[in-house]
Amino acid sequence: MPLAQAPQISPAQPNPPSRLRRWLGAVGAIVLMGLAAAPVVAQDKPLKVATATSPATRGLEIAAQLAKAQGLDVEIIEFSDWRTPNSAVATGEVDVNHFQHRPFLEQSNKAGGYKLVPVGKGYTTTVGLYSKKITALADLRNGAKVAIAQDPINTARSLLTLQEAGLIKLRNGGSSTSDIGDVVENARKLQIVQIDGPAIARSFDDLDAAVTYATFVKIAKLDVNKPVYREKDNSAYDFVWAAKPERANDARIQKFIAIYQNSAEVKAAVRQAFDGLVEFPWEQGYARTASAK
Repeated sequence: MPLAQAPQISPAQPNPPSRLRRWLGAVGAIVLMGLAAAPVVAQDKPLKVATATSPATRGLEIAAQLAKAQGLDVEIIEFSDWRTPNSAVATGEVDVNHFQHRPFLEQSNKAGGYKLVPVGKGYTTTVGLYSKKITALADLRNGAKVAIAQDPINTARSLLTLQEAGLIKLRNGGSSTSDIGDVVENARKLQIVQIDGPAIARSFDDLDAAVTYATFVKIAKLDVNKPVYREKDNSAYDFVWAAKPERANDARIQKFIAIYQNSAEVKAAVRQAFDGLVEFPWEQGYARTASAK
């Protein structure tokens, strides 16, 4: 919209007349409104990275500090459950997450109607049967209460681990989609209860044993290197970074992942979080070893 012509003022007038002052004020208001309406450049916003409660979050925090020194502002957002980190990425609340393995991501996409994709490699770790009350499988009593994570993928992984340990048998030998209904033999009549994965860390006092990750074992103040039983093969469960498909090659996301992967300090923090029970598949020449099994 064209502005009204400014009233003329002669050199003899020491101060602008009131009409000119009003005109200048109107122009100033228009300029300010234009500035206020200008969109915020995405690069000015911090990169938001979601995760779930875990001692391994320390690695992300260190990476965020390193990124800050390189001019990349990163905000780590920790959720207390395993559902919200994916829904937050799907809705755009956060930019990327790092807390899950690929099978969990695939199941979450299916259940939530998301289309998130892996955009980088994460670490790999293992699960085991842990307890505050027993130290050997032979000590697990008949009717014992054993907890497993309630999400479908970790339910199947936990049941397969219990089958490996000789405690149950699954229909057709079990698979990555097995659920409680697939238990066809349970000689010790175990009470297999499903609870939210992170909640297992706070539930050991009420359980005889639980199948869970080393990070939750540490939160429960148990020794991760002294499981009652440890799964033999974790090759299908490497962790990933996940984002929307259109953000797969986002420069800021990829820069942060690279900072995380290439930092010796980050790796040291993650190793400490898992008491060494972790490996890094992105490393050149990586070969799965017994420490991750």
